[in-house]
Amino acid sequence: MPRIGITRPIPPQIEYPRYGAFSAHLLAQDIQFYLSGGAANSSVAASLGGNISFNRVWSGQLNNAWANMLQSQLAGGLTSYCCVYVKNSNQHGKTWLNVVLWIDEEPTNGSLAVALDPAGLGVAESATPNPQTAPTPALTFTQPSGRAGALTIGDMVPGAIQAIWMERVIPANPSGGPDQVSIHVEGGIV
Repeated sequence: MPRIGITRPIPPQIEYPRYGAFSAHLLAQDIQFYLSGGAANSSVAASLGGNISFNRVWSGQLNNAWANMLQSQLAGGLTSYCCVYVKNSNQHGKTWLNVVLWIDEEPTNGSLAVALDPAGLGVAESATPNPQTAPTPALTFTQPSGRAGALTIGDMVPGAIQAIWMERVIPANPSGGPDQVSIHVEGGIV
């Protein structure tokens, strides 16, 4: 069950499942997260929509979904956006069924919301010019907090991609250290 873990104000981390295999043919490592921003993009600061990158978002690394922010940059608060892709990279023809997404762990400082491309699976998300510009067309960002209220991605055949936009809102002069949150992506197989 892939999870995207986010650390703020030091930016998010994306974590991969801790639960072993989905089956003998659809393994946790078959579900991968990638930066956006074009095929050659390797910078989280440029993961602002557009085509999927060849570069994966690796689990357990700080600043793997947003560039690091200095405390001085947060004096007035900050709303910023990031786009990553989830991909079914299975090589054995296994479809990931009824895939859903929700925020598993909320931040204590500020908030995190997510949105999916309304065009659905396989569509490259339009890019924003910078992290502080909301994506267009306007997306509906929500804070689903469990499977019952999860966003529906649907069935992901091998090679299918889905853009996931994240909106983080950090209040002016946040107190304490970085927050940790998790985004949960889950599905099944036949």
